[in-house]
Amino acid sequence: MVERPDDSILIIVGDVVGHNQRAAAAMAGLRSVCRLFAAETGDPAAILERLDAYVINEPDARFASMWIARFDPSAGVLTYSCAGHPPPLEVLQAETSDQRRAVALADQLLDGSPRDDDALLVLVDIRISESA
Repeated sequence: MVERPDDSILIIVGDVVGHNQRAAAAMAGLRSVCRLFAAETGDPAAILERLDAYVINEPDARFASMWIARFDPSAGVLTYSCAGHPPPLEVLQAETSDQRRAVALADQLLDGSPRDDDALLVLVDIRISESA
């Protein structure tokens, strides 16, 4: 998360392909560059456009996905942009026991108090596996 001078908050979620040292280094580089771009603009789409230009010269970071959101607490508005990452799911009303548990967990993680009028955003990472 990156706090902006206008009191908005940027929430950044990213992933690169791989589970080795090169992938970790690529993610660290993306994180640093992303924070640099986030200091210059609070527009999620503009940050992703600049990151897209950056990864052209970074072979280990070319296969990355990212989700960036800007939350303006004074207006109660969340604006987001995705690059290779699926968009979030919005759970407006918990209908199943799993959804109710997810909402309760999110409330505990945030500040411990349940809220009836809030929505829960769930980020998912869809993985494709090959079968033998």
